Amino acid sequence: MTLATFVQGKAESVRRRYAGEDRGASIIEYVALLFVVALIVAAIHAAKIDERVKNKAGDALNKIFGK
Repeated sequence: MTLATFVQGKAESVRRRYAGEDRGASIIEYVALLFVVALIVAAIHAAKIDERVKNKAGDALNKIFGK
C-alpha cells in the first residue's frame, strides 16, 4: 500500500462517515443569529442612533421640499 492509496482510503472513509449530516442550519444557529440581531438593534436603540437618523432624514426632506 502506498501513501497516496492510504490517504485516499482515509479521505473516502471520512467522506462517507459525514455525508448527509450537514443538511442546513440547526435551531441553535438560528437562535444565535436572532440573538446577534437583537444585540445590534439594542445597541442602536441605546445609542439613540435611530432618532439622529430620523432627524437628519427629516431635515434633508425639509430642505428638498422647502418646508
